[in-house]
Amino acid sequence: MQAAISENLSKVLSATSESARQAGRSADSVSLIAVSKTHPVEVIQEAVDAGMAMRIDLTPEQARRVRDLMEWNEQPENRFYRYDYYRDNCSTRVRDVIDRVLGGALKSATANAPSGVTYRWHTRRLVAEGASSIPMYTVLEGGLGPAADRPISKWDEMFLPMRLRDEVLTVVLTLDNLVKGAAGQAIQNANLVLGLDEGAGLTALGLGV
Repeated sequence: MQAAISENLSKVLSATSESARQAGRSADSVSLIAVSKTHPVEVIQEAVDAGMAMRIDLTPEQARRVRDLMEWNEQPENRFYRYDYYRDNCSTRVRDVIDRVLGGALKSATANAPSGVTYRWHTRRLVAEGASSIPMYTVLEGGLGPAADRPISKWDEMFLPMRLRDEVLTVVLTLDNLVKGAAGQAIQNANLVLGLDEGAGLTALGLGV
């Protein structure tokens, strides 16, 4: 499936580039938006792996909040912290920023969702992929305590960057489809065509009928 998605994406990008050239525009001025509705997460993941950028549609206020949180984290007094490979690392810090900006939606969707594995399981898997796995494996097996055998949630599992990517993709797609949907995506496209702010008209909540 991924080969077909990758090939199709390449064709679309090539055609977009050619159309932009004929119109006297730069290909960089054209935004390609993938419509995820009705497609399973696995297919969207393949599109991301094939080179389709995954973007979180943030409101201007949310984008400013991300900027503020990143700038706070960059301050000398916050830049250095007590590193914890499983609970407080470069991946969990990005996870926490995304969650705060999304109003807790990421944690709400994953904190009680079992991953089916433990920290020890991931440690064994990652060490086994190393070149000198036996000495490191022995040290880690002896050093990890009982807490490493506790089943972890999908929230916990986002200490790994690839799992963070997967879970953010799932949550963002869910929010995008349930909150905005196809009609919202059409408005987003129209905004781009008309040169308007991409999020214009999409910040208000819909009314239930």
